[in-house]
Amino acid sequence: YNPTFHDSPMPNYAFNAKELDEENNMYYYSARYYAPPTFISRDPMFEKYPSVSPYSYCNSNPLKYVDPTGMEGEVTDLVLTDKANGTNNVEQLTTSLSDITGLNVSTEIRDGRTFLSYAKDADGNPIIKTDENGNSIGSETARGMLQNLIDDKQVINVGQTDGKGSKGGGNQIGLDFSQIQGFMNGVQGGLNKETMGYGMVFLHEFLHTGLGGSFSDRDVVPKMNVIRSQLGTDFGQRMSYETIPLGGYNYIPFDSGSKSYLRKGISPGNFNMFIRF
Repeated sequence: YNPTFHDSPMPNYAFNAKELDEENNMYYYSARYYAPPTFISRDPMFEKYPSVSPYSYCNSNPLKYVDPTGMEGEVTDLVLTDKANGTNNVEQLTTSLSDITGLNVSTEIRDGRTFLSYAKDADGNPIIKTDENGNSIGSETARGMLQNLIDDKQVINVGQTDGKGSKGGGNQIGLDFSQIQGFMNGVQGGLNKETMGYGMVFLHEFLHTGLGGSFSDRDVVPKMNVIRSQLGTDFGQRMSYETIPLGGYNYIPFDSGSKSYLRKGISPGNFNMFIRF
C-alpha cells in the first residue's frame, strides 16, 4: 500500500513518517532506502547482529523496536553486559559523568531500551549541582557535550570492548573498562584519577563519533584538556596522545616536567603528574 498525506510538491512523508522518493517508490531512511518489507541494501551494523537479516527493519518487529537513524536498533549493550558479568560499569559511568558535568546523570528505559538521561526541573531546565557558595560544579564544556549527546535524536550505541582499547566512530562508542581501570590505578603525583576515568574516556570517544564532530585523535586531546582546565589543576593537562614506553611500563605525561623526563628516557619523579600502567 502507499498512503500519502498530500498531493502537493512538498516532501511526501508516508510509511513510518519517512519521505517517499517517488522516482523509485522507496522510503528514505538516511542510511538506506526501504521498500517495505525489506531494505534494498544491507544494514551498516549487520556484522553486530548475525542472527538478524541484514535487509530487515527493526529485527522484523517495528511494533516493538524503533530505528530512528536507520542504523542502530539497540543501546542496552552495557546493561546486558553488566547483568551477564555481575559488574556495575553503567553505574560507574553515570557517577563519573555526574561528577565531571555537574548534572545528575542516570539511565532510563524506553521501549525496552536503555538511555542516558539527566535530571531536569519543572521548567525542563537541567539541574546543575552547586558547591556551598552556589557555584556550579563540573565542567561547562563537558556539560554541554553530554547534553548534546542525550538530547539529540540520533542514537549513539555504547558497548564494551575490553582488551581492545576504547574507541569511537560513526554512531558507536566502545569502552575498554579494564584499560580505564589501569589508567585510574596508575595516576601519580597527585593526579586526579578521573582525568582518564570512565566519564572522561567516554567524552573523549564521543568526540570521535559523527555527532561529536568526528575529530581526529590529535584534535580530541586539546578539547579534552579544556575540560580538564575547568575541572581543576589536579586533572593536569594531557601532554601526549601516544603512550610512551619506558622500562616495561607505558606512560602518559600530564605536565611538562613528566613529558621532558620521558623524552630523555628518564622515569618522572613522584612530584610530576603522569599515568603509568
